[in-house]
Amino acid sequence: MSANNLAGKSVFVSGSSRGIGAATVKLFADAGARVAINYRDKEVRANKVAEEIRARGGEAIVLKADLTDYQTVSDARDSIKDAYGHLDFLVLNASGGMEVGKGEDYATRLNVDAQVNLVETMLPLLHEGSRIVFVTSHQAHFIHQAPTMPEYLPVALRKRAG
Repeated sequence: MSANNLAGKSVFVSGSSRGIGAATVKLFADAGARVAINYRDKEVRANKVAEEIRARGGEAIVLKADLTDYQTVSDARDSIKDAYGHLDFLVLNASGGMEVGKGEDYATRLNVDAQVNLVETMLPLLHEGSRIVFVTSHQAHFIHQAPTMPEYLPVALRKRAG
């Protein structure tokens, strides 16, 4: 993407306070898109990403939404609508399932159910020509062809199902 070729476009990247999500949201912003940065727990990191984008002349909002808490996802949609009016890109990046204390079904709730809910919740903001990108892992993609570590197996299977 080159500078300003996405001017006027709006983007929501789930799980964009760090890692691949943060790098993705920065690329969109560097190309001129208005971005919505999402975090569940890492508010300081999310604000740092937004400050970096704004320092480079970009536009960013920061939204707290735990994808497994559907009310916070609805609140994020409403904030995006208020700020940008619509979405041109919805990037489903947030994932997990190995967190302690979230329950045995957390990998399914986050990597399947929450992803479907996120799309359904954001659909009113999407329009003809909008794009949805679902980010997964190499291990999830090849789970039936290559071995993975036992701790990651439930996550990889659920990400694959997503």
